[in-house]
Amino acid sequence: MDEKDNLLDRFLELEQDLDLFNTCIKDVYIWDYVRMPIFMRIKSNIAGFAKSKTSIASNPFRGVYSLLKQCITILIHYKNYKIDLDYDIVFFGHQRRKKEIGYYKDIYSEIIFGEIRKSHSATILEFPNNFSHLRPTSNSIQYLDIIELKMAFAPFFSKLSLTEREISKIDLISNNLNNAFNTKIDFLSVFKKALKQYNCASKDVNRILERSNQKCLIFVDAYNFIKKVFIEKANKKSIPTIELQHGSITSNHHIAYHYNCKEEVFSFPKYIFLWGNYWYNNLRLPPKSEAKIVGFPYLDQKKKTSTELKKGNNILVVSQWTIGLDLIKETNKLAHSYSDYKFYFKLHPSELKSEKMYESLITSKNIYLVKDDIDLYNLFSMCIAQIGVYSTVLVEGVAFNLKTFILPIKGYEVYD
Repeated sequence: MDEKDNLLDRFLELEQDLDLFNTCIKDVYIWDYVRMPIFMRIKSNIAGFAKSKTSIASNPFRGVYSLLKQCITILIHYKNYKIDLDYDIVFFGHQRRKKEIGYYKDIYSEIIFGEIRKSHSATILEFPNNFSHLRPTSNSIQYLDIIELKMAFAPFFSKLSLTEREISKIDLISNNLNNAFNTKIDFLSVFKKALKQYNCASKDVNRILERSNQKCLIFVDAYNFIKKVFIEKANKKSIPTIELQHGSITSNHHIAYHYNCKEEVFSFPKYIFLWGNYWYNNLRLPPKSEAKIVGFPYLDQKKKTSTELKKGNNILVVSQWTIGLDLIKETNKLAHSYSDYKFYFKLHPSELKSEKMYESLITSKNIYLVKDDIDLYNLFSMCIAQIGVYSTVLVEGVAFNLKTFILPIKGYEVYD
């Protein structure tokens, strides 16, 4: 087996051998907060994954400008960012929303939120996406920008004094990890950053939860750092915590859903609600957490209501911000070879700001760049096949009976 293929299993085995979930520093069981960034750094080091040129990190000026704009907005409208959790059910929604009939919707939780609100009081919390929010929305939303900003600045302005014993404990973990995977990564900085962020977020989360009486917290993307803090504090208060599946869960790649420990992990939800049986078999949950199959209401609704369009020689190409540049090159080759077909290249939301760059890279007249001007589900209805690498959209396309082709670009292994 290739070294990259069994990386997750080796990592999980090492976690258990080193008893990492019992690692307590400054009274914080910190391992669950650092395991994902540590694993991703090891994976990147071994597999050679690079940051996409379309990512925000590749444009620091745009990132700093967006950050300053967000800070000014908060200062001007500070009262609008106060959090009130005096509700029965609290949703932590997905900030990358989809525009439909004039509103931006969270496709993973919106239908469930609507049903719950018929019998319970409920509210939605949302973190910013690239320092902003998509508006208008059909439901009122409370924004968590202040907490996120505080945590973002915490590594630079918070003080943290580790004892020699604590540093030695982290060094021992670092040495074992680097020796096991033949890497030379500074894991001490990862621990320090996480501890500072945890201390910062913990104060706000405790303050928010202590003055309210929730019956349940529901999360989309429960492995976000601050959401983990909310989950930990809620679990310790015996408030049920639930994660809604929002993407592909694979058997050998996504560490957020794979645990091999004997201890209860308080920062992991008590329940995860899945789309179907297939995903259930790809999970390895920590003790006292369980999965339930509930389906995907939004997709079910779309299958019933999407307009059936006349299918032609149309092929959907599903892009991702991490592999978009490689994918457009491959699409050019295919379009030249299959000139009788039309290729609809669907940009990922993170690629929309790079639309002109993608247009300049198209070399064939039968490639059409798709932004948000054509509904995804109408694309499914008008196409006979889809091409992609590892996007969750491909799973939805399968539900619409599209012939599906995976290109062997980095990351495709998730669909092995």
